[in-house]
Amino acid sequence: MVTHVWDHFHELSNQRHSGPEPLSWGEIESWSRLTGTPVSNDEVSMLIAMDSAYRHAVSNEQSSNRKQAQPEPKGGR
Repeated sequence: MVTHVWDHFHELSNQRHSGPEPLSWGEIESWSRLTGTPVSNDEVSMLIAMDSAYRHAVSNEQSSNRKQAQPEPKGGR
């Protein structure tokens, strides 16, 4: 079971400073070392993939929100 990887991802993701910036290998390594949480190479790969999917979803949501916020042209459709 890999539910602990979700926990790791949430903990790492909550440390973002401004927006959905990519997690770096160095940040994951530092987090692992500082928290004493061992992560395997496969788990790091999962975290990177989860981060990529998260950032893609956020980007799509932001794009959708921008489209919805645009005023409709005068004269209607």
